[in-house]
Amino acid sequence: MLRRSAATLLVGLLFTLALGACTSAPKYRGVQSSVQAIPDGQARIFFYGDTLAWKGFPLGQQWRPTLKLNGEAIPTVNGREVVFFVDQAPGEVEISVDNDIALTDQKPPENYEGQAISLQAKAGRNYYVRMVRHGPDRPVALEPQMHYLELKEVHHVRGEVEIGRFRYSGS
Repeated sequence: MLRRSAATLLVGLLFTLALGACTSAPKYRGVQSSVQAIPDGQARIFFYGDTLAWKGFPLGQQWRPTLKLNGEAIPTVNGREVVFFVDQAPGEVEISVDNDIALTDQKPPENYEGQAISLQAKAGRNYYVRMVRHGPDRPVALEPQMHYLELKEVHHVRGEVEIGRFRYSGS
């Protein structure tokens, strides 16, 4: 009887956790009209893509890279299919990624294309940076894994369309 009660409790707990995991941020296209305008004298840089990977049960940790603008870490929304933005002063902007090597069993390729990008930001304009996650997606990993993030500047017309399907997580 005690086993049945424990099993019922466990199933109920797992069901509750599964329902909680199903709630997520709204897609950007659904909230786009309520997003504040770009502040005067600023440029807006949208980041979208995946910034999260499960490291597997032996380690039980998640890989979460950090984005940097001109060498300074910015608040990075970690998740799958996320979109967020940062308002930035105009001028040359260097965007780079710290791949959280401490949680990666293998280092990514040295100075791979997309580890850092530059753009010339102009006031009042939107810029789009696609975050492409590379690495395995296994719940159990007994062998070394490698995860790294590739940054790609995307043309504004394409970027504006693509971010609509990603989950908006604010600025």
